[in-house]
Amino acid sequence: MCGIGGVVGGGSRANGDAVKTIEVMLAAIHHRGPDANGVQPLTGPGDRAAALGAVRLRIIDLDPKADQPMSNADGDVWTVFNGEIYNFKELRAELEAAGFAFKSASDTECLVHLYRYCDGDIARIASRLRGMFAFAIWDNTAGRLVMARDRLGIKPLYWARTADGLAFCSEQRALAKSGLVSTAPNIAALAGYLAKGVLANNNSVFEHIERLPPGHAITWTGGAPSITEWWRPVCSMRADFSFEERAQTELTSAVTDAVARHLVSDRTLGVFLSSGTDSSAVAALAAQAGAHKTLTVGFPDHASLDEGGVARATAQRLGLDHSEVPVTAADARDALPDVLASFDSPTTDGLNTWLISRAAKQAGLVVVLSGLGGDELLAGYPTFQSVPRLRRGLQLINVAPRSLRRAVANVTKQNARTRPWSRALEGGSGVSGAYHLVRRVFDDSEIASIGFAPPTLFEVPAALNDVDAVTTLELGSYLRDQLLPDSDTTSMAHSIELRVPLLDDRVVATSLAFPSAIRLDGKQMLATAAGLGPRPPKRPFALPMAYWMQSTLQDTVRDALLDNTLAFADVLPEHFRKQVWADFEQGRVHWAKPWSIAMLRLWPQANGFSW
Repeated sequence: MCGIGGVVGGGSRANGDAVKTIEVMLAAIHHRGPDANGVQPLTGPGDRAAALGAVRLRIIDLDPKADQPMSNADGDVWTVFNGEIYNFKELRAELEAAGFAFKSASDTECLVHLYRYCDGDIARIASRLRGMFAFAIWDNTAGRLVMARDRLGIKPLYWARTADGLAFCSEQRALAKSGLVSTAPNIAALAGYLAKGVLANNNSVFEHIERLPPGHAITWTGGAPSITEWWRPVCSMRADFSFEERAQTELTSAVTDAVARHLVSDRTLGVFLSSGTDSSAVAALAAQAGAHKTLTVGFPDHASLDEGGVARATAQRLGLDHSEVPVTAADARDALPDVLASFDSPTTDGLNTWLISRAAKQAGLVVVLSGLGGDELLAGYPTFQSVPRLRRGLQLINVAPRSLRRAVANVTKQNARTRPWSRALEGGSGVSGAYHLVRRVFDDSEIASIGFAPPTLFEVPAALNDVDAVTTLELGSYLRDQLLPDSDTTSMAHSIELRVPLLDDRVVATSLAFPSAIRLDGKQMLATAAGLGPRPPKRPFALPMAYWMQSTLQDTVRDALLDNTLAFADVLPEHFRKQVWADFEQGRVHWAKPWSIAMLRLWPQANGFSW
């Protein structure tokens, strides 16, 4: 696990200022790789040159020979790499058989040899990798840069155009601090943030920085970069999976293999365990392979969300070395400045992973497995029931006169439980429309009231059936835009490598090939695969935010909304912010509305940006 950065462009830049620029970026992402760092300037043909840099958290092959930037034996191909390649042993054997010599035992070295083995074809290179990754490869002979990001976006990669090339980094904040690009905020992206509580649709918080989408690659040989898509999630049913026994056998094989591969580490390793099926399955399979350390966060001041009892029982049944970490409202309040400083962009999520990652660090862990991804792939979220139901309701509602729909909407929006129906009454159609009505913070009408156009949100083809559509929406929206970025930055803030075996490429391919009826039973199939019994109803890994914001966090959140000296005071008018806070105090809106505005306004100052 690492943090990477680089600059390509004119030779003088790469061999002079670029080294200093990269050192600035690496200092800003030191937490991602505290064990080693390095910068390599490289001069290619003509006026094309590069400088690559990396900070390293040593996980596999602790020898300095595995540090980065790393080159092949000839020194003409260089790479910087963030992530893990779980099939690196098979790749290494194939490459050695083809005549490539290795100097380390790391997975990183496979990349420089794959570049030559695949004739520089970035899509072929990326498609051979089973893992989580964001990497850059510089071909010094051709003066060519290629970069790629993993299929689902587990590892981040940001880039920006410069005067004579481009720059890239694992974190957008670090890239913004490089001095190569403007630090102006991306005002146009705020509508999506208000809608979703996170920067949506691959947007960056900075106007001139871009996030490379998952499953995409960049090629630069001078001039404008070329961006290509090399993978996307597609639900494509396999005929033999219509038989549940066959589907169960394949899922069991896939997740067992995935967990085993994700346990490969030369550092201490554990599992985040909650009361849910996903983390319990990962913990059970990890225990079968010899990994027994687990952690759970509990909330002693809010028992209804405390998962400690169920997790404790699971741990006892599996014979695990289990620890429970109590978290109170005071803990959250005291940690908030550090939490905000760890976020790579504003978000309503991430506090939970930050808190448990801190506990993992204090417990001496370096690598932690999570159950993230199971709900998206195996139909675990309530959205798999609520969105189709809402879609069907939309079809009936939309035949009513618009005046009648608006009148009923004004009544239903007063209650949080009926709010999705008020949104439906005001507009929206199809599965995509229904999905974004359910997974919503502010409505389009609320966003329009402060001068923003409705945001463009991720959509799926109308021809997809409901289950395939919601699966694709969860992968391409909630997982991509919120869960994975937040999990990465908050775990890496503590120099913890978070691994997600249920998003392993083989597990993903298997799950996406299930018929809808089979996928709807996916969570029980996962429990069976791990040897677990019947599971309790799903409980999200959630914090008691509403309770905390009405008590210990109340002053912090209220001040963040009402202070006119904080960021975005003009973009988010005072009357709007006051109304949101008043509505929350009176119990008329979900806690995510005031919290999202608080995070948006506090984040710039916490990260050194004067907006």
